[in-house]
Amino acid sequence: MSAARSVPAPDSCRPRLLASTWVATVAVSTAVVGYLSVFVPWVAKPPGATIASIAAIWLLVGANLIGPKFVARLAGWTLAIGLIPILIVAIGGWFVFDSHIFSRVVERHGKEPVAVVPHTTCSYSGPFSESNRQA
Repeated sequence: MSAARSVPAPDSCRPRLLASTWVATVAVSTAVVGYLSVFVPWVAKPPGATIASIAAIWLLVGANLIGPKFVARLAGWTLAIGLIPILIVAIGGWFVFDSHIFSRVVERHGKEPVAVVPHTTCSYSGPFSESNRQA
């Protein structure tokens, strides 16, 4: 069984690939510092934010130096950890859902629930609809 070989990018693509990697790493480190500042208050101020951002960048570089398998596992774990609060809110919402409040809102519009529910997604999908795109 032969090992899979990666095909190197052409020389003309390498500068753009490197620049996009730098931008992505800075974006991820900025997000990490933003979330971390909620839990660690000294990170919200400039010296702490700079140190935390540099540390996050070097942690990402270190993870990439270990290899793609480690990065994939790390991405899987962060996805699972990120889904935990979403699942807690989604599952917890079923226990506090009051159908009487929902039915009062639906009755106010004088339509069936099947006709009202799709309109509640307009506030979210509005920016992505065809009518809002410029030609």
